[in-house]
Amino acid sequence: MYCYSAYGLCIASPIELPELSASETAVARNSAGATRDDAVVIELDRIDLSEGSGSDRILAWAKPGDACLHYRGAATFHLINGCRVVVDTHPEADSRAVRLFLLGPVMALLLHQRKMLVLHASAVVVDGGVIAFAGEKGEGKSTLAGAMTAAGYPLFCDDVLAIDLRRPDRIVAHPGFPQLKLMPDSAAQIGLSATDLPRVHPDYEKRAARIDRKSTSRALPVKRIYILQTADQDAIEPLSPQNRLVELVRHSYLAALLETTGESADHFRQVVMLANRIEIVAVKRTRDLSRLRETVGRVIEDLKNDR
Repeated sequence: MYCYSAYGLCIASPIELPELSASETAVARNSAGATRDDAVVIELDRIDLSEGSGSDRILAWAKPGDACLHYRGAATFHLINGCRVVVDTHPEADSRAVRLFLLGPVMALLLHQRKMLVLHASAVVVDGGVIAFAGEKGEGKSTLAGAMTAAGYPLFCDDVLAIDLRRPDRIVAHPGFPQLKLMPDSAAQIGLSATDLPRVHPDYEKRAARIDRKSTSRALPVKRIYILQTADQDAIEPLSPQNRLVELVRHSYLAALLETTGESADHFRQVVMLANRIEIVAVKRTRDLSRLRETVGRVIEDLKNDR
């Protein structure tokens, strides 16, 4: 059994997950012999899909605290109460594909079951706080986060941002793991060679880049969320209160699932709380990768402005 840490959790897994940071902490039990609150146990077992909608859909079934995701040719994942994940791997599955889904959408769903607000965003650490980049697919969330790490800012997470709204004094996020998923041209812009990086999936062009520069293992306060938008002119602009809500809903990782589980109202309350307490700003930019450093400079300059 392998032991890892990610998103503030102690994870025990029979599957080797090289993307995660190894942990020497006993995962399943504390010193008194009781199950740890932060423990997640991954198991290998068969999963019966007859309860759900069959094997043609990714979401086989979903209830509060009980959901099943199926990825044809890779694996089926049954998540229970945010603390247990049963994995049924396809006999011919590529291990990279299984890990990609396990550490992406499955992890996002598990964090949701643990009452986190999960955004489709990448983030770095600036001055002891979390700066996140959200946007539609292809807007460059990972690329901009990578450019920030190349400028010396530690990576906090990629693609899955887990925000904890349960603390009355501040809003914090839990760090993911030290990897970026980058297209070859994006990797080149931050000084990495795609030929030296493994594909995240045998059929995908994106590469897995491990980023070990000054990573953190502590939950940190969320300082600002940037919404990436393609435009003809580069600019950073504040969003209206209404547009803050719209963008947070749009970039919630599990928005489609929430209607199925009947949790949309709770999710909207989380979004409203975040929108009212955290600065949310639009970053309008062209997709010219050669101007990444300029975008990094504008973000850093914007962080100096208190609104």
